[in-house]
Amino acid sequence: MKQIRILLVSLLTWSIFIQANAQQGKLKLTVSNIQLIEGELFVSLCKDSVYFANFSNPGNSLVKTIPITADIHTIEFANLTEGWYAVALFQDLNQNDSLDTKRFRIPAEPFGFSNNALMRFKPPWFNMARFYIDSKQETVQEINLIYRKPKKETSEK
Repeated sequence: MKQIRILLVSLLTWSIFIQANAQQGKLKLTVSNIQLIEGELFVSLCKDSVYFANFSNPGNSLVKTIPITADIHTIEFANLTEGWYAVALFQDLNQNDSLDTKRFRIPAEPFGFSNNALMRFKPPWFNMARFYIDSKQETVQEINLIYRKPKKETSEK
């Protein structure tokens, strides 16, 4: 009986050790085509199609806000569980913490999605933008910002 208890305690200890040292996934996200070096990037990493591209209610999404200081930015997410994810992001030019839209809810600020997924008059479906996070290796995604209005002109004096 004593040997069984020792064996059970050993197995329990071993399983706790394995779980504590389990590898987590990592995402390296590069955002390019930043034409206006102002405002901040609002990045939403989502594992649930319900909250995908829903900036006003990100739900259980992981959200990062990064000040824009260059025309290319790299954002990293660590300790991610394995599974399917999608990224939706926008450049908050006026820093009001929301995606401004024009008529017919067309974005007035630059935006982008993982896999550079795009549809004509609405955000892409989660399945179009999704990618798999593997705990054994770093996942890399590159997103090009999309502008729906001309970039600001600089006046020379």
